[in-house]
Amino acid sequence: MSLNTTVFQPSLGISQYKLGLAFSQQQKWEEAIVAYRNSVRLEPKYETYLSLGEALAKRRDFADAIDSYHQALRLAPDLASAHYHLGNAFAAQGNWEDAIASYRQTLALDRDFEDTERQLADALLAGGQVDEALAAYQRVGEGFSERGQHADAIACYQVILSVQSDRSDVLQKLADAFLGLQQWDDAIAAYERAIELSPENSWYYNSLGDAWKQRQVWQEAQRAYERAIVLNPNFPWTYLHLGEVLTQQRQWEGAITAFRRTLELEPNEAWAYQQLGEVLQQQSKALQRKAKEAEREAKCCYQKAYQLNPEDEGIFYKALTVQPDDPELLLYLADALARKMEWGKAIVFYQLVLQLQPDRAQACFGLAVVLENLDRQSEAVELYKKAIELENQSH
Repeated sequence: MSLNTTVFQPSLGISQYKLGLAFSQQQKWEEAIVAYRNSVRLEPKYETYLSLGEALAKRRDFADAIDSYHQALRLAPDLASAHYHLGNAFAAQGNWEDAIASYRQTLALDRDFEDTERQLADALLAGGQVDEALAAYQRVGEGFSERGQHADAIACYQVILSVQSDRSDVLQKLADAFLGLQQWDDAIAAYERAIELSPENSWYYNSLGDAWKQRQVWQEAQRAYERAIVLNPNFPWTYLHLGEVLTQQRQWEGAITAFRRTLELEPNEAWAYQQLGEVLQQQSKALQRKAKEAEREAKCCYQKAYQLNPEDEGIFYKALTVQPDDPELLLYLADALARKMEWGKAIVFYQLVLQLQPDRAQACFGLAVVLENLDRQSEAVELYKKAIELENQSH
């Protein structure tokens, strides 16, 4: 039985083609060209003509490269790569008309072949077909943006703006691409230029707010979002972002209003509910702190008022309406009543102090003095002893 050795004994034409590929890998273009030409003389295949054209193009022999690509297309008319490389060779010669035709044919065969549309845009612009070129750059830029290739998108948008600097729509896309690269300052500058050109476009203000928000410049972000809302009061996400910015500035009331408006327009937005809940909690804590501060200030005011007008014990009763369980206020009032020899009332308030602070020596001593004045000597003695004991413990 004979062994099929075709795989191990290729034809001479294929051998020359493989040799050419090996030289191409080493960037030895002269040797590669010789091998490819030997191959097509023995076995003319489109793959070999295509590789020969690429090697000739590397050597900047574009006329011969174009001839090789035509030979490849004679054998394989629908070969997108051959039309593409043919377009590149025409472009290298400055033959924009034929380059454009080749690129168009490439796209007709394979819409997504490499960077054909970008190359077509360059050729159209160089060939003077400006409007079509700019439309192509915009399509390419948008495609790059969708794929997250923001730097490539920026390059396309900048070409458009170099020709038509008043394109606010392109400026907005350029700013979005800068935003994608976290180049906040460039994004802000582009959004602001777009706004100069189209001051009534709410989306530009909304995007500007996003950029300032990323920069954590809260007041500028707030201003941008508020202007966006004036221009478009029914877009829920602007309210949501405004609420986030106001939260950062601890403007609880404004944030609550913004989040509630978000939920009016978008009732199923979970993040807005979460943010609203957190802000309401923060507001509650802030109000509690303010209430305690107000109570402390009120207490100081009542004490000062009594010092200036010691005959008016009603001042302390008013103070107790603010802090009814404040032992300091109760003790102060008990002492005041004792000085006025209103013994019964003084006893009541001293006892209230001791209920709250059983080890308060000053209250024990004051109550002892009152009881002594009421001839309740045994009780007074016990309280004097307790007051002395507490004082000793405190030293």
